[in-house]
Amino acid sequence: MAILCDEHNVLFLAVPRTASTALIKHLFIGRMGGREIPEQDICDAKGNLLCPSKHSTLDELIAHGVLDKQHAMQLRIVAGARNPLDSLISLYEKHRGRYVELLNSTDPGWVAQIPDSERSSAIASSGGMTQWLLRTWRPRQSVSALLAKKRNTLLHQRFLKQASDVLRFEQLDADLRVLLRNLGLPQSWAEIPNTNPTRERLDASIARYYNRVSFRLVLNAYYGSFERFGYPTRYNAYRA
Repeated sequence: MAILCDEHNVLFLAVPRTASTALIKHLFIGRMGGREIPEQDICDAKGNLLCPSKHSTLDELIAHGVLDKQHAMQLRIVAGARNPLDSLISLYEKHRGRYVELLNSTDPGWVAQIPDSERSSAIASSGGMTQWLLRTWRPRQSVSALLAKKRNTLLHQRFLKQASDVLRFEQLDADLRVLLRNLGLPQSWAEIPNTNPTRERLDASIARYYNRVSFRLVLNAYYGSFERFGYPTRYNAYRA
């Protein structure tokens, strides 16, 4: 989903695994009076998903008539970012736990729309992080190409490419305070409780999940995120 705060001329794009659930509940809707757009999934005549209600990009909102392009150009676009290494751990753990529960239920809902969700969850449940990445993760280059060369690509680039304000997951309080100051809103609004943690993750350590090969794979695939947001690029930096 996206949250349009008409009073403050702000559009918040809900990027997966960046605390968007908490931000929507406690700030963009809870305090800034925003509204969800679109209100429901937009599909074509065959039922193919065109613009999701859960995580929609600005391009999708414009292309499918949810937002007028001229209106969108006048909005302050806000989106979240997260260290790709950490974000993928969260996704891996969800495939091992929460997604398995939903896929086995009578109503799997949006999880069933994730490409190869059953296969990915099965591999995550039976193997480690590196095996899951190598067998299910499909960036646009082969594994051998990624290990050889860095790509200037952002994780969730579809959301971030038009964002004027980025809220880094690791610096959420500081980035929120800058945004609120620029909007002329109270600094106390930056206090956001964690409402949707990855409950399966028992260890916050990134190093426990990666070996040097899987680390290099993610680093090269999303080097743009590491460079733009200042995330460490040395393997040993995560082992301290």
